[in-house]
Amino acid sequence: MKFSRLHIIISGVVGIALVSIFFATQKTVIIDLEGKQITIKTHASTIKGALQSAKIDVGEKDMVFPSSESTIKNREIILVRRASQIFIEVNGQVYNLESANRFPASWLAAAGIPFSPDDQVLVFGKVQPIDIEVGYAPYYTVEVSPTIDLSLDQGGDHTTIRSNARTWGQALWDTGIYLHAADNLQPPPDTPTNNILQASLKQARPVEISMDGQIFSTLVAADTVGEALAEAGFSLQGFDYSEPFEDQPLPENGNIRVVRVREEVILEQNSTPFWVEYQPDNETEIDNTRVIEFGAYGLEVQQVRVRYEDGQEVSRVAKETWVVSEPKPRIEGYGTNIVVRTINTADGPIEYWRVLNLFATSYSPCNSAGEEGRCYPYTSGRLKVQKGVAAVRYKWWLYMNATHTVYVPGYGSAVISDVGGGAPEGNFYWIDLGYSDDDWIPWYGWVTVYFTTPIPPPEDILYILPQQ
Repeated sequence: MKFSRLHIIISGVVGIALVSIFFATQKTVIIDLEGKQITIKTHASTIKGALQSAKIDVGEKDMVFPSSESTIKNREIILVRRASQIFIEVNGQVYNLESANRFPASWLAAAGIPFSPDDQVLVFGKVQPIDIEVGYAPYYTVEVSPTIDLSLDQGGDHTTIRSNARTWGQALWDTGIYLHAADNLQPPPDTPTNNILQASLKQARPVEISMDGQIFSTLVAADTVGEALAEAGFSLQGFDYSEPFEDQPLPENGNIRVVRVREEVILEQNSTPFWVEYQPDNETEIDNTRVIEFGAYGLEVQQVRVRYEDGQEVSRVAKETWVVSEPKPRIEGYGTNIVVRTINTADGPIEYWRVLNLFATSYSPCNSAGEEGRCYPYTSGRLKVQKGVAAVRYKWWLYMNATHTVYVPGYGSAVISDVGGGAPEGNFYWIDLGYSDDDWIPWYGWVTVYFTTPIPPPEDILYILPQQ
């Protein structure tokens, strides 16, 4: 009897001790995964064990701080940064590396790319200081424009320009030299600076050409009067002459007079444009056109008698006008034939009936082109803004809302349910990919968009896609 009571007491003490040890070894850990904090309780003794408890897989290039083998402490904060693909272009050469570091300076160092304070770095096409951390993205496109010394000759005056511009035109613009179309820059403005380090510039001068009772103001980079007239698109014919003469230097005041001595009868031809008529064509696949009938311009001819005396027009008499031919419309058939095809993707095979090359951007409830400081949690079609919805231009949305689904490589599937706002400048096809605020990823570039089955009703298909 005494033995049994003693046994019970000992068992109880042991049990209490084990429970105490269990709770004593339990730790609270905060995991910061790309800015998103996850709090867990764990009995793991190392950082690696805590991440395994949270079911967070860490890649070879991912960054963990403290290190995975470090002993865990209660209320430990573990920083996890995913590795990204970085594509760096320098002077036409592309470097590819994988890193979890967010500082462009470390990318350049890892790629072995020398960099000076005057050089320029662009991340996703925007200027980025190399010592400032960038936000997370699965990949980065980086352009490096090294600063070089360029030599510019302006009429014998030589100037050295330090620039990181890609072309001569941009280098001069950055220096405050603004080129006019009539300026003579050799090599041309679009020449890459890393190919040619020396250039000569003859800047255009203003001239006023008095001819046929009119004054033409323009800019020329000519040395003589004849060269100035040629650059301006005028030529002397027959007994015509100029003041000063064409072989004389261009006068300082830039004034040139052209004297014409002639009388002539001219025929002015005026083409009357044809118009285009569209009609559906079931023999042609959607998003293609076929010319059914070629249009033809019409032609009108008017006889005009013009008289010039000493370079001055004294009379202009319109004579007979007649129609040579009437315009004929051009008839084009737009494709209405829909063909279903299959393509293998990273997410498995998909069936699609239309494929377009669209300019893709992305948005989330609080990352949109709406009113500043305001979030938009729902689409125009009253769906929740999150991954799996997409926005298009208003005229497209009127037909596509809730009836069109698309697949975008690198993004996945989405239903058209929203009207996009703040489209990039330019009249081109565009799609805005939806995300929630937590998983928003910026997109800015051209993508191939597959319109997946089922095929919408014929009345919901835009066979001719407006760009606006």
